[in-house]
Amino acid sequence: MVVCSNQDCLQGLAGALHYQLTVALNGLSIVCYALLWLFLKVKNNLETKNARKVFKSILAVMLANLFGQTLSGTVRLLLSVLSVSPAQQSIVLMCMGHFTTLIQAHNMPILYIFRWCCAI
Repeated sequence: MVVCSNQDCLQGLAGALHYQLTVALNGLSIVCYALLWLFLKVKNNLETKNARKVFKSILAVMLANLFGQTLSGTVRLLLSVLSVSPAQQSIVLMCMGHFTTLIQAHNMPILYIFRWCCAI
């Protein structure tokens, strides 16, 4: 069985550096969401219905991205601790990559749902 994935291009030090850069960029996006959340909270004091909707949608997006990144990092850490063959690691990490992409691609549906369905 031959499995080719995009992570096969980056192995060893390059793969570790790429993963650390990805974690840093995802962490930076969470910081940006948190700053936007804080700005909205201070500026609008969450008095209007729309401000509360935006506040909740940003919180949901931030938590989902944090969940996806934490889950991916946990699986990667567990695979390095357990004695798993490189082929099995590749398959699991490829599946986790798809799962993480799906989690991070949910921003538009969350914003749409909170725009129309979550009136307070």
